[in-house]
Amino acid sequence: MGRNGPFYVSVFTLLALTAVVGLVVEISRLPEGWQSSMCRNDGCTVQQWVSATSGWAGFVAAMIGAYFVFHQLAEQRKQTSFALGDGEPTFEILRRGRSERSAIFRITNWNRRTVVLRAASFRSQHSSPKPKRLVRFPTKKPRVIDGDIYQISENGNLSKMGKVPGWLDRQAGPISAEFWFSFVEQGKDTAMHIETDVEVEVIIDYFFTGDDPTSRSFKVRMRLSELVPSELFG
Repeated sequence: MGRNGPFYVSVFTLLALTAVVGLVVEISRLPEGWQSSMCRNDGCTVQQWVSATSGWAGFVAAMIGAYFVFHQLAEQRKQTSFALGDGEPTFEILRRGRSERSAIFRITNWNRRTVVLRAASFRSQHSSPKPKRLVRFPTKKPRVIDGDIYQISENGNLSKMGKVPGWLDRQAGPISAEFWFSFVEQGKDTAMHIETDVEVEVIIDYFFTGDDPTSRSFKVRMRLSELVPSELFG
């Protein structure tokens, strides 16, 4: 929308002015005496009507223009933040669960600061299984996350905080981390069985290193059948 803002402003301004001209033409075609039904003859003229209507039309055009300018400024702020290395990391689903594999997620860090993962949990209105471990999916980039496996406690906290390094080398691409959830407890060979396919919200809590320890969250809604291996159903 930011790139097309000037075009939209011009179009809507032209439409507003066209409406004013159309109103003037229609008023000129009205029969004599029409003013008496709308206002007092000694205090109402065509010029006054046109002036008032033009003012409202200009106000509407200005509001439309302000709307698009506001979005342009918001887009410019995002671009400025990105250029300064203050962009927000992204969270995406690379592959949904199938067969014996869980869904694979990717975190891409567009910020110059390190992203620190601290908790992972599922939220649902129905009974749903809790993930036992957060497992790093092997990638070609070393040390994307410190360690390979993170135990998940009952309250969702990770046994150790995983890190996705910041994007400092702007000549290269941003660093990303791919991972999946395991429903097998450490030291056990079998996973739980799921009876019902329900919708859950996957939540990953994280924060940036540095002066801003504010907790943030990645959130995505999906069904259990899209999240966990199909072998867990039964």
